[in-house]
Amino acid sequence: MPSQSQTATIGGSAASYEAAIGMFFGPQSVGVGIGGNNAQVLLNNNDDFSRFIMMIWSLYAGFELLNADFATIAYSFNA
Repeated sequence: MPSQSQTATIGGSAASYEAAIGMFFGPQSVGVGIGGNNAQVLLNNNDDFSRFIMMIWSLYAGFELLNADFATIAYSFNA
């Protein structure tokens, strides 16, 4: 998870604290556009002559914030 250093006053003392970032999304706040062949599972041919089966989940998509009123960022401090 992403984190950042944030200056805050906790328990009466101001200091720089490490804060984990949480992102919260409400209904219809993020739009998704899917292109190409939709979601698919692809096999990897570099599999040591079929000794291992290796696959990858492939999806070409774009995401966009549609309504910022239903999205917020929260910080969790390790104090």
